[in-house]
Amino acid sequence: MAATRVLLCSLLVLTVFVAEHREQSPTNPVCSGRLFRSTRCFRKKFLTRRIAFYPNTTATFNPSFDLLICCGDVHPMPGPSAFFRPHTSKLSAMLLNSRSLRNKLTDFQASIYSYNVDILAITETWLTPAILDHEVLPRGYNVYRREREEERRGGSVLIAIRDNISSQRRRDIETNCELVVVEVNPTKANKFLLYGFYRPPSTISEYLLELKQSLSHEELNTPLFLCGDFNFPDINWNYQAAPGLDNLPNMFCDIVSDTFLTQMNHSTTRITDNAENILDLVFTNQPERVCEMETFECQFTTDHLGVAFFIKTKVKRERVVRYAYDFKKANFDALRQALSVTSLDMGFDESDVDQCWESWRDLFLNAVESYIPKIKLKDAKSPRWIDGEIVKLSRKKKRLWKRAKQSNSAVHWDNYRSIRKQIKTATKRKYRAFLKELQVDLKDNPKKFWNFYRSKTKSARIPKVVHLGSAKASTPSAKANLFNHFFASVFLKPDLHTVETTTTFTAQDNELYSIQATIQEVLKALKNIDPSKACGPDQIPGRILRECSSEIAPSLTPAPGLLDNLPNMFCDIVSDTFLTQMNHSTTRITDNAENILDLVFTNQPERVCEMETFECQFTTDHLGVAFFIKTKVKRERVVRYAYDFKKANFDALRQALSVTSLDMGFDESDVDQCWESWRDLFLNAVESYIPKIKLKDAKSPRWIDGEIVKLSRKKKRLWKRAKQSNSAVHWDNYRSIRKQIKTATKRKYRAFLKELQVDLKDNPKKFWNFYRSKTKSARIPKVVHLGSAKASTPSAKANLFNHFFASVFLKPDLHTVETTTTFTAQDNELYSIQATIQEVLKALKNIDPSKACGPDQIPGRILRECSSEIAPSLTRLINISLRVGCVPQDWKRANVVPVYKKGDNEDVCSYRAISLLSLISKITERIVLDRFSNFIADKIYPMQHGFVKGRSTITQLLDTVHRMVRTIDHGEQTDVAFLDFSKAFDSVSHAHLISKLDQSGIKGPLLHWFISYLGNRLQRVVIDGKSSNWLPVTSGVPQGSLLGPALFVLFINDMPSALSHSSTLALFADDAKCFRTIRSYADCALLQDEIDKLVDWSNNWKLAFNVDKCSLCTVTRKRSPIICNYRMGEKALSRVRAQRDLGVLMSDTASFNDHIQAQMRD
Repeated sequence: MAATRVLLCSLLVLTVFVAEHREQSPTNPVCSGRLFRSTRCFRKKFLTRRIAFYPNTTATFNPSFDLLICCGDVHPMPGPSAFFRPHTSKLSAMLLNSRSLRNKLTDFQASIYSYNVDILAITETWLTPAILDHEVLPRGYNVYRREREEERRGGSVLIAIRDNISSQRRRDIETNCELVVVEVNPTKANKFLLYGFYRPPSTISEYLLELKQSLSHEELNTPLFLCGDFNFPDINWNYQAAPGLDNLPNMFCDIVSDTFLTQMNHSTTRITDNAENILDLVFTNQPERVCEMETFECQFTTDHLGVAFFIKTKVKRERVVRYAYDFKKANFDALRQALSVTSLDMGFDESDVDQCWESWRDLFLNAVESYIPKIKLKDAKSPRWIDGEIVKLSRKKKRLWKRAKQSNSAVHWDNYRSIRKQIKTATKRKYRAFLKELQVDLKDNPKKFWNFYRSKTKSARIPKVVHLGSAKASTPSAKANLFNHFFASVFLKPDLHTVETTTTFTAQDNELYSIQATIQEVLKALKNIDPSKACGPDQIPGRILRECSSEIAPSLTPAPGLLDNLPNMFCDIVSDTFLTQMNHSTTRITDNAENILDLVFTNQPERVCEMETFECQFTTDHLGVAFFIKTKVKRERVVRYAYDFKKANFDALRQALSVTSLDMGFDESDVDQCWESWRDLFLNAVESYIPKIKLKDAKSPRWIDGEIVKLSRKKKRLWKRAKQSNSAVHWDNYRSIRKQIKTATKRKYRAFLKELQVDLKDNPKKFWNFYRSKTKSARIPKVVHLGSAKASTPSAKANLFNHFFASVFLKPDLHTVETTTTFTAQDNELYSIQATIQEVLKALKNIDPSKACGPDQIPGRILRECSSEIAPSLTRLINISLRVGCVPQDWKRANVVPVYKKGDNEDVCSYRAISLLSLISKITERIVLDRFSNFIADKIYPMQHGFVKGRSTITQLLDTVHRMVRTIDHGEQTDVAFLDFSKAFDSVSHAHLISKLDQSGIKGPLLHWFISYLGNRLQRVVIDGKSSNWLPVTSGVPQGSLLGPALFVLFINDMPSALSHSSTLALFADDAKCFRTIRSYADCALLQDEIDKLVDWSNNWKLAFNVDKCSLCTVTRKRSPIICNYRMGEKALSRVRAQRDLGVLMSDTASFNDHIQAQMRD
């Protein structure tokens, strides 16, 4: 009772003050003195001034709403709202042929929003997926669109339904034509189907059959409305028939009759110099429901008239009613005065916190509502720049259009054209003014700008229908509940009932027992509130709290309360987990205190020793903590050796090799023995004059050298000395050497960067290694996995990678090769190759010394330095190999290095293999390649541009683009199938490759040499100096070799012979594209036949296509191209608008704009 009396007294005091203040309130003479605003006053001020949206409707709007929202004087998030659902008896509808909306959106929006249309059907929008729904109609509509595939110019259909009318798209009814079907539900028990359709003039009967198929899905007794541009100017809709022999119009009339539809529009919709045609039609199976149909001239530029009509139906519109404080009419001075004489905390019962809050809130809100009126909000139905002036002019234009059409008077037509021009000018002016306002207010009110930006770049915040699993929701309340269930699903079960707390409140040392807030703290927090932020469920806006901060801060300041004792809680955790804190030295020193903040805990304190603090080299207000952990350590060290070229005596080595016959121990019947003899003699000589050095992995960057390390250790000693003695001299010495280290580090880093710059031309590898270290993660992570298998040691990782790389190989099939045993050379055959000393010498001198060596560990620099001395013996070794048709086994071994591509860097599948081969084997390949390339040059397919002398990616692109552009110039189209092989270079069958070598004229010993070259190859993966087991390479051309690309080119050289029609196959190694000029569907069938034959070729030769990466692009600039769906085997080829081809993004219009934009983004 006492609390109640106190509360009543408070209300009485506040009422007396308001009555006294009433006479002094100039800003609100009618209502400012009232504690509780009357309903009559509220309605008189805000609800009586209403304007109808358009004639013959009960829908109205408040003209002051938009202005209030724009100024930011209405609270931005008024919270939950009530719903009322008025009923109407008809829906307004429009049918338009826009002839492209891309550059007419402003005029289009002014026209639509002026008449507040319920249903809108538009044909020939020419929109692309890059233009968002909210750019077309920013507010008030649910938009359903269908564009032509791959943004092809022309066509496209759009249906827009008011967002307060329930609707959903029916994709199950749509067919393969320019058609959008929407199910509209004006009430729960009432629905109808709305079709939007466009028929291009050049379409054939199949297009109409697609429409008929869609109409045949109509549910029994469901009202249907079909709107669109059908392009049938010759049909007389009074008789529903067309003259002449053209079958399409009469076929369409039959479809209309078969589906029991009636055409409702009999007014001309397109007027030209030669004719007046009815092209835009409205069909329905319930003609009695369509009324007041008329045509009108559109505000935006188009050569069609619009069609307006009403659909009779019961409509239940869901409207949101929300209220917000009208800050524009707020009397904050009076509110602050009232709060300053009101004790908002007089009714507090300190034993009940909820009662205290409710008492404070009720008193505060009563005062607020007396001086800040509320305004009824409605969702904005149109963009900001389409205001009352535009709406008024648009309605006037409609009246002038009717008058001019009836009288056909020149004066009336001039008046109509004048106001139409006036509307366009006003709309553009207001739009520019709106953008200027955004620019001016960007700093003070950035929220306005970002709201507009999001409306141009993102879709609606919450779609019309949302789902969670199988549950769907469409009404605001249902959607709110669905979201809430999802957000709450992540919470744990309540467990606070299991917490045990003490009931006595006795403060202990080193405990945080309670917190006492001060008025200054609360006042500062109130003044820092952002007024643009939305309020919570209590509906108290931030702006009011900030405006009245000084008056409410004392009552809002809380009484003493209890909080958790965090320090003691942490100590309890330490005790409960049996941990010991080891650091007892200060780690942060300030002017007022020295604190131990950086701690070290362990459950085995005897294993921590020599703990000390130290000052860090970099700037920080904490000291570092250094200590040792006693444990046995087994460090995995990789021991690697390399030749120390700084101490090499190349002159002596060359002298020794010049007097040594490296080929004196050759047994010419055994190539492996010859190679091993040559290698051993050569390496013995090398090791006599070039010492080896033990390599260690670099533990620090290049610029952190011995001088920096030495200075850092000296700094540590000076720190200890200064800390012990606290002598000013010692501290000066410490600071001096610390500064010296910083200066030296910066100087050495700049010198390193300068060195990179100077050596960039001669040693680019150094620069790119540094660049990768700054831009990419470690080459191989600590742990990698392949499926469920994981590996962490270098040898285990190497084996895992090797198994993955070998998994793509085919089964060995070289044993199936049949070769002739007689060596008899024929014309047009390459029987054998004889290497010359000059060829070997040239190949040796061209070796890049920076390239890594293969498994034989013979560096390229030594081979190049001693080229003249070893060329004769090496020539003999190579000739023996070529003559007997056998390759040394060491030359067929490869070290493989994994290189990261993209994706998860811990997944082995995200890497590709780089093979490192013996450099001497590459010299042999160079000699064979020169002769082999010359021999097969005239046999290579003319449109193969990969690895062919005189051809490149540029020559292929020039050729193919020229062919496609020439087709476009003739007004035709080219369908291009981009083909991608799956692991092409690794999947070449050795047996098939040898047979193709035989067919191309490679015979005798050389053919046997190729058989030996491909067979019994081995590979291993090397990571951090550790290697995997050797695994056989059973298919593919050798990766990293010189002959591999040429052999692959020969392998697919007969691929074009699989084609039987006039299609073209362009090749660049394994990149292939098959294209054909399409003039009719018969050409599409021929191209499909070519693709089927290429698939058969790939199956026969075991070189499979990766169908998921294959695609098809139609290159043309025709408005109505011939669209055909192609397949590869059982899968459909995906159709793309642009395809990256040999590094260039090729578009479907043969334009390079997409490529240029992509390069600019990159």
